[in-house]
Amino acid sequence: MSTINSVILFVLFFQRANLDEGEVQFVLSVFISFKQRASLSFYVLQERFSRGIRPSTIPLLLGMLVDLTRGKSELLAENALLRQQLIILRRQIKRPVYRKSDRLLLVLLARMVRTWKQALFLVQPETLLRWHRELFRLYWKHRSKARSSKPRLSCETITLIGGDGSKQPTLGS
Repeated sequence: MSTINSVILFVLFFQRANLDEGEVQFVLSVFISFKQRASLSFYVLQERFSRGIRPSTIPLLLGMLVDLTRGKSELLAENALLRQQLIILRRQIKRPVYRKSDRLLLVLLARMVRTWKQALFLVQPETLLRWHRELFRLYWKHRSKARSSKPRLSCETITLIGGDGSKQPTLGS
């Protein structure tokens, strides 16, 4: 409501309340003063809030200086890590679901970035470390699994080498 409309409403209200003109002027001046102070307070709050959410230029400049010391491959890996997180976000509406390929790619890209904890926005660093441990276990489980069901040495070779151990002479006794 504009100030003019609110003043007219107050004048009409106070005329019906049988107040004289001096009292109406006083109440009107108090109302206008209150309204001005309230709008000034809201303006100050809005300015402080917008200043609080606006990114500061000092960390941006420091970040840029730090980026100058990093190698091109590390910057490319961090960029790829951030892009992969955006791809995952665009794929879902509510909560992102990570496929195995997403997890693998995030783990591999995080290994290439020195400041990988700051580059993660969708997952916690502990989650990424858990995925890394799972992938490590799967890798060595697959790596140590027997290639075929038959043993690498024939049974005859095993009996020639080991036997039952009782026929083996002991040294020094």
